[in-house]
Amino acid sequence: MASSLAEILQAARSGKPALILDHADREGEADLFFPAAKASPELVNFLITEGRGLLCAPLTTERALALELPLMVPQDSNREAHRCQFTVSVDAARDIGSGISAADRALTLRRLTEVSAAANDFVRPGHVFPLISAGGGIAERDGHTEAAIATCRLAELPPVGVICELINADGTMARGHQVSAFADRHRLPIIEIAELAAAAATLPTLPTTQVRRLASAQLPTAFGNFSIHVFSAADGKEHVALTCGDVQRDTPIPVRLHSQCLTGDTFHSLKCDCRQQLHAALREIAAAGAGVLLYLNQEGRGIGLANKIRAYALQETGMDTVEANLALGLAADARDFSVAAELLVELGVRAATVLTNNPAKLRPLSARGIAVTSQSLTAITPENRRYLKAKVAKLGHRIPTLD
Repeated sequence: MASSLAEILQAARSGKPALILDHADREGEADLFFPAAKASPELVNFLITEGRGLLCAPLTTERALALELPLMVPQDSNREAHRCQFTVSVDAARDIGSGISAADRALTLRRLTEVSAAANDFVRPGHVFPLISAGGGIAERDGHTEAAIATCRLAELPPVGVICELINADGTMARGHQVSAFADRHRLPIIEIAELAAAAATLPTLPTTQVRRLASAQLPTAFGNFSIHVFSAADGKEHVALTCGDVQRDTPIPVRLHSQCLTGDTFHSLKCDCRQQLHAALREIAAAGAGVLLYLNQEGRGIGLANKIRAYALQETGMDTVEANLALGLAADARDFSVAAELLVELGVRAATVLTNNPAKLRPLSARGIAVTSQSLTAITPENRRYLKAKVAKLGHRIPTLD
């Protein structure tokens, strides 16, 4: 049933569709595929009339960031069975009609591959659905999204694909002999994802940057003079970095990974120690003459503001901060600090003394090659003592001065 890899790559280079087959123990489905660089009205029409599934455009995180394509839903809210990372849908901003015709979608697909294309070359929402591949590609996630990008790369074409699920005329998913019969009827090559994964193992690793700098400016503060930088992450969230002095030196600089806390940082809530930590970190960085404060868009340990206030209400009934999150069906700590590591790498930080009580903040930095040590940073008050004790007992925080 399967064709050779050479046949698949020849079809890709020639602008002809092929079939990519999933393993039976995953989805067990086949997707029609062609490289987006080869998109034509005829190819798009073939996929939507014969494939009958959703026309999607797999691309890399790097490409999504360059085009400022945010995820359709945040990663921590993604409930799709295979965690497919859909971005907002797009249309080309110029030279098309309503965006839905085969010709319009073909133009949008081709524009996604253009090196010179920028965010303003697309309108949102639209009629093409980009899908972001896993950072590690097909070696990390063996789905059709990653297989499409691997095929484009093996064919030495821009790493943006086009895929569409193969659905039978009666509306059921095509599988097994139905896929073979379709391939024979249309004389299409067919390949299994596993074979593409083996071939793609020879490819060089793609850039894994998950962040993109959007803006920078000077920011004088009550604590000292800083530079402020705004970054966009792959999930569409914006994060802030305040830098002071030379942050790229080989000796450790003070670094604070600070998760946004509206109630503490802005409204001076006494329930937590966030504001005190924020101010202490800024003072220490300014005094050192060099350092970084990352202000991360992770309100409520990643659960969001509304859920945080719901957790506050439960804490009024006697629950601690961890029990309240769990009672809401949420993670005790939903944050992913890998984005912080990406931000520091982008800023050129090589060595850091991390101002934190939370060891979980250190591991992602070490994994990205940053030399790290830590220094406790807290302010204990009668109002936040119970909160801090819960974080030590249940979240692994280290606060030596907390009895």
